[in-house]
Amino acid sequence: MALVTLAGAFFRFWQLWRFPVGFHFDEAADLLDVAKLGPSFHPVYFAANNGREPLFLYWAALFVNTIGFNVQAMRLAAAFVGVATIPAVYFCFAELLRKAEGTRHARTTALFAAAVCAFLFMHVNFSRIGLRTISLPLAECLAFGLLWLAMRRGRPWLFATAGLVFAATMYTYTTARLLPPALALYGLYWLLLRRQLVYKKELGLWALAFAAGCLPLAIYALIDPASFFQRTNGLALTDRAAIWQNIVAMLKLPLVQGSLNGAHNVSGMPLFDWPMRVAFVIGLLILLTRLRQPAYVFVLIWAGAVAAASVFSPDAPYYIRLTALIPPAVLVPALALATTTASDGT
Repeated sequence: MALVTLAGAFFRFWQLWRFPVGFHFDEAADLLDVAKLGPSFHPVYFAANNGREPLFLYWAALFVNTIGFNVQAMRLAAAFVGVATIPAVYFCFAELLRKAEGTRHARTTALFAAAVCAFLFMHVNFSRIGLRTISLPLAECLAFGLLWLAMRRGRPWLFATAGLVFAATMYTYTTARLLPPALALYGLYWLLLRRQLVYKKELGLWALAFAAGCLPLAIYALIDPASFFQRTNGLALTDRAAIWQNIVAMLKLPLVQGSLNGAHNVSGMPLFDWPMRVAFVIGLLILLTRLRQPAYVFVLIWAGAVAAASVFSPDAPYYIRLTALIPPAVLVPALALATTTASDGT
């Protein structure tokens, strides 16, 4: 895992000052607000540029205040978050799959998922651009990993921590607002499947911690709903033909055609290259055969929920809105790689 993380760090830091070329306009907007942070300006939500969540901007302020008012500071902040996401992916899936696959196989699968993430162009690219969207995969992996760890150990403080970290995802990027409904849908599935709820008090503590963590953002949304919802209201699609076209574009994403936006992708390149496309197809078949295990149902719900962020907005697949899809996406080829190594005894 250390070697995988170091390899991922190399691709995220190597010639960071030179590539990508240029300065994204969203980076500029973020940098201007970061420069204004101080005793008289410390918002819980940044209203400019269609509204932006604050977590990454406060993190980037540490770098701007240290190395100066420039694009390098923003990108250095993003690179550190990108590197931290790699072990977070491992932690998340090692916990999520532990009951379904056993400790050893879950860790093997998690290691492959982290390795796929380390080399995935989409994640590498956003780790080198100073945009807040890169903070979402890290936060969601930590939140879900901690929740499954809490469910395994039954410790109240772990449930409280998991709830607070899940609340932190709401401060990363707008797509995070789709995660609570996804988790609620999984909870409903669990109740219908098991017809009982384990750790009722502890889950109540988790919910309380989540609500407490979200409270500042919720108060802002109540006070200024026009600002808080301006991004989603401005982008939401209702045209059926456009939505269907986006669904087709999302289905093409892993293997056929990715984003055409040159700032997000090598124009048109699918999410996975060879031989990961083969591994993705095999991994998807494996996942579908394992849907009797609740963990895999959750992965499917997770992926479907965040995919909706691009399905119901323009220009699918729009990668900035899809970074939350990276963790469940990298798990799919990892399932094939882990199964192959297990079958040949290595």
